[in-house]
Amino acid sequence: MSVKIQLDKKKIALGVGDIVAEPLANGGRVAGLGVWTRLALGREAHVTHQRTQAGLYEGYAREITIRHKTVVDGFDVTISGRIDGVHPPHNGGAYVIEEIKSVVVPPLVFAALDANSYPHYVEQLRLYCFFIEQEQKSALGRLVFVNVADGTTREIEIRGPFDDCERLIADRVRSLIAQAQEEQHRQEERRTHSQQIRFPHDKPRVHQDEMMAAVDHALKEGRHLLVSAPAGVGKTTAALYPVVKYALAHDKRVFFVTSKNTQQQIVRETLKRMGADRSAHPNAVFFRARESMCINDVYACREEFCPHLRDFHAKLEGTGIVNRLLAQRLIIPDAMMEAGRGVSRCPFELALIEAELTDVIVCDYNYVF
Repeated sequence: MSVKIQLDKKKIALGVGDIVAEPLANGGRVAGLGVWTRLALGREAHVTHQRTQAGLYEGYAREITIRHKTVVDGFDVTISGRIDGVHPPHNGGAYVIEEIKSVVVPPLVFAALDANSYPHYVEQLRLYCFFIEQEQKSALGRLVFVNVADGTTREIEIRGPFDDCERLIADRVRSLIAQAQEEQHRQEERRTHSQQIRFPHDKPRVHQDEMMAAVDHALKEGRHLLVSAPAGVGKTTAALYPVVKYALAHDKRVFFVTSKNTQQQIVRETLKRMGADRSAHPNAVFFRARESMCINDVYACREEFCPHLRDFHAKLEGTGIVNRLLAQRLIIPDAMMEAGRGVSRCPFELALIEAELTDVIVCDYNYVF
């Protein structure tokens, strides 16, 4: 579930997965499998294991919803989750809490898996055990790996104590509160910035003011707008100026799509003129096709073939490259390619990250249609 933070009411709702510091995964391919194929196979393995356990063990329960409430720094925190499987106590023992995870690895790698292989999975399981123990019940964790490659399983027992999970929750919640406060501050800055954006020319051209008025009206009414106008009217400025001001004032992001890379240069110059100085104009990221931004010797956009894509997010940490690019305000493909070569990171993946942090995203029509 998505994290919901109400700073004014001091309430937070989040999922167990939001507590665990799970590394971001590349959305492309895993071990040669397309992402949707990988997800489907993982889900099938998950359900098959649950069905097998239910047939073998009386009282085995699947997909158990759990909710834990606590207070952190005056915030009421509600954590929701769903336990994959629960074995009831046997002869007065503990509840066995199962967390089922599918992987795609060679058999020898699978045989060597232990509790240190995927620490974020272990933390997720320990949190579930902690929640169960808060209900005055004894709990034992069992991490079940299912290798999608051949259907084999491997079980790892996780024992308590689980009391340190309370600190894990508090630390993560404090981090999320700090992020929410930073985001609130950023939104306030963007609203202020919207009042500082200036028209990028001395005065509007003939009919340009009419088009801007039509764009303003469409934005306020939440309507679509199709404009047909001859060359020389200044359509780029007439569309971009009111849209950027509106987006900054209402915490939205602008997607500007073009049919040619030369049009991106026009957008870049228009945005640059909207500020009184370099730091005042809106920030933007400019995309080219993934293949055109590739810095590998051979274009093969898969982790197993590209060293710049392999373990991208893990290796990106500590480079500072995202903030350095963001400081340029108008981030062009050549700058991302140069930065990517410097830290051996995929420029297109860098562009995707910058797109989440900028006011305007400029790209080809193909990314929308």
